[in-house]
Amino acid sequence: MIPHLLLIGAGAEVSYAQLGTLFTGSSSIDEKKRKTEEIYKCCGFGLIDLSGLDENGGQLKTSVTHYSVTWVEKFGHSEKLVDYFTTGWVSGALAAIYGFNLDDTQATQTVCMSMRGVQENVFEFKRDKSNFLINESVSIGSLREDHLIEVEENIVNYDGILEALTSMPILGNEEGLIPAFGVILTRHYANYYNRMSFEFLHAIRGKFGNEDLDASVPLLVEVVHQCAFYTFGGIMNSQEWDALIKPQLKTKEDWVHGIVATINALGWERWQVTDVSQEGGNLCD
Repeated sequence: MIPHLLLIGAGAEVSYAQLGTLFTGSSSIDEKKRKTEEIYKCCGFGLIDLSGLDENGGQLKTSVTHYSVTWVEKFGHSEKLVDYFTTGWVSGALAAIYGFNLDDTQATQTVCMSMRGVQENVFEFKRDKSNFLINESVSIGSLREDHLIEVEENIVNYDGILEALTSMPILGNEEGLIPAFGVILTRHYANYYNRMSFEFLHAIRGKFGNEDLDASVPLLVEVVHQCAFYTFGGIMNSQEWDALIKPQLKTKEDWVHGIVATINALGWERWQVTDVSQEGGNLCD
């Protein structure tokens, strides 16, 4: 497995599944392109202009994408191309717009603004046998209906925080980015991250066997630890936190309730703290 080909393919899969469903009506090509550009922007992925692309592909240039911009902020300038997600996402979008199979598209990034002195990303697309790894998207999966459990009363207003945060326009701005809560967010696809995780585990098992698989699982756990530390740390140092949530907090335990109440606005089901202490506690959804 070549990692970047998997990353491109996963991006293509999610856009193809989403937009293919959206475009089941009789929208014109121009209208499909407009909707595609707007979805990319609203999700915080950046800005794209599809007017220069047709059923045979073409070249796409953009001056802002989430992955290239945030790579520089997090790691500094790159020595290589980094926006695999956009490479795949636009390829899948073109297949959905023009109604051909996902494995009949090729996508390549040739220039990346994550590199020193570069001001734009450049992507090349063409109608040809796929040059990345793809599988069929699993779509949205099964849905379930749950009911909130009773938890010990505390001073943090879960419902009030949820209402305040979900009423905020957490969408891409004029640059197609979502700077909020002290970090740069995206409205991303669960299927994209799931695909990365499962393919990583499958690759480890295929190359080294089950013994090394046991060692790889903690790596995925550590990825989540890192994400939580920087994301939630950014939230708790943000203006939004100071204005909406911090005034309710009196103890360290209240801070746990506050960050969990904030997480509920991110669309990760409904989380509640059942008990919390310095030694640990329980969280349920």
